[in-house]
Amino acid sequence: MHDDGAPNRVQLLPARTAEPPPAPDASGRAVLDAAAAGANLVVLGAPGTGKTSLALHLLVDAVASGRDALLLAPTRARADMLRRRSAHLLGEAGVRDGAVRVRTPAGYALTVLRTSLTRRPDPLPAPVLLAGAEEDAALAALIVPEQWPGLPASAVASRAFRTELRNLLARAGELGLSADDLAELGRVLSVPVWGPASALLRIWDAQGRPSAERRSQTRRMDAARLQNRAVEALGSWEADRVAERRPVPDLVVVDDYQDCTAATARLLAALAMPDADGHRAQAVVLGDPDVAVETFRGGAPSLLVEAEDRSGLNASRLLLRTAHRGTRALDAVWWDQAGRLPVTGSAAHRRPVRPAPSRGARPPGA
Repeated sequence: MHDDGAPNRVQLLPARTAEPPPAPDASGRAVLDAAAAGANLVVLGAPGTGKTSLALHLLVDAVASGRDALLLAPTRARADMLRRRSAHLLGEAGVRDGAVRVRTPAGYALTVLRTSLTRRPDPLPAPVLLAGAEEDAALAALIVPEQWPGLPASAVASRAFRTELRNLLARAGELGLSADDLAELGRVLSVPVWGPASALLRIWDAQGRPSAERRSQTRRMDAARLQNRAVEALGSWEADRVAERRPVPDLVVVDDYQDCTAATARLLAALAMPDADGHRAQAVVLGDPDVAVETFRGGAPSLLVEAEDRSGLNASRLLLRTAHRGTRALDAVWWDQAGRLPVTGSAAHRRPVRPAPSRGARPPGA
């Protein structure tokens, strides 16, 4: 209220209308055509070549044609942005069923695992994804300073130490390393701290797996292990007699694949494997290894290369060849900086052409 007692007046403004993605250029249309033919694809493009716009086109076109499609983004913030944009575009295409078609890999894996555990003849409690604070508290309860010789007790009890340990456990999970693997690596590479860390890894891995003793307990796990468990669940779906079909879409599109982890790559490979009825997901991944920003969280830019021949996808590589955003001056800066980076698989995408400006043209996003 105002000082004179009069009520405040609040005006609600309409939400800004999301702009539709620009029409694909020739290289973008080639991607759409190849995807329509059913091929698994890895699409490389420099910044500003329209990767994200193309990912949205792929999702909307598939859903509008009656296919079940899913768009994955490596982080929650990016997934939220794409979810808002896709909801508007799907509405424009006449699709207003309210289905969630944009997820993070961990969010989708949680759906797979929840269905597998709760829809079987002998149902188990639904899993829970551990938040960061919950992981920290769980580790604090497991760490015993005396089990870490050579380290000050105050350091072992610190939050900074638990953060480093969380990162180690997460990377081990993403790489599929067992406790024995980590202990052996510690010996070979002369990293003594990995010895006690391997004992903790054994406990950490066990908490997400069912057992006769803990059958009624809720399984709590981090994002890396959640995706691994989802892969296992997809592989044993028929043997577990799950009452619903595998929640495998017809098409999975992954934007910013350079920031995804090895666990996500295994999940994609599992989705691309045919089930007993021959159904599998078609996979299209888009990205640029030169702009990876999640390597400190396990992001692996090399996945874009491995998608072609070493991941089970056997994807065909296509390039986005036209830059629509920015200026030639920015291009020069980008080329200079990109040239200082190591080449991950291919550098053919680094120098897209820039079309001559046309009046009234709107630059697409990437």
